[in-house]
Amino acid sequence: MNALQAVGTIAVVALALGFALIVPTGPHVTNSTTPFVGAGVGSLGTNNLLLRLSVNDTSISQGQSFGLNVSEYNTLTSTNNVSISSQWVVQGATQSCPNQLYPFGISVFQGHYGASNVTQGTPLQIFPITACPMFIRLITGYVFQPQSVNASVLPGDGNGTTAMETVVTVGTNYTGFPGQGEPLTPGAYTLVASDEWGNLAFLYVTVQ
Repeated sequence: MNALQAVGTIAVVALALGFALIVPTGPHVTNSTTPFVGAGVGSLGTNNLLLRLSVNDTSISQGQSFGLNVSEYNTLTSTNNVSISSQWVVQGATQSCPNQLYPFGISVFQGHYGASNVTQGTPLQIFPITACPMFIRLITGYVFQPQSVNASVLPGDGNGTTAMETVVTVGTNYTGFPGQGEPLTPGAYTLVASDEWGNLAFLYVTVQ
């Protein structure tokens, strides 16, 4: 299969999943696409993992929240053994305390950002500021099942898999401790999904 056929096959897989595909032109480089309501975007990394981000609505009223879904999908028809890399371009999160399992996270920026300038922005504090345990789990890699979000976390016994997918609710900017915050102010926002292999996916939303 030549390179053009391979990209075409991946595009078909992504479209079948209901995501707009973004193919990076180099390490950590993605191009954003215009999202449509109730769907999302996907950004394909060099490790054949498709970082997917979707939002339930692209426009809400102040005081409401966006519902986000973020996942890591193996586009290969075979298992995909991926070592950790910690090459975050944007250090995202999925909850107040660092998640020791997912290799991805969410960040929200006020204004419009893309791959060329996102590192110049300051992400909002979208989760309450809380005291977190000091436990750190050793993870050396992930073994993804064929064409699936399910993966075994290494090291492990290899008998179980976990869905590399989660839902995040965003509607508040927390500015104090403990857990004090205010609804997102009216304006444009950039939602960024990021993973530890340097991949990024962007969506753009508005608070009325």
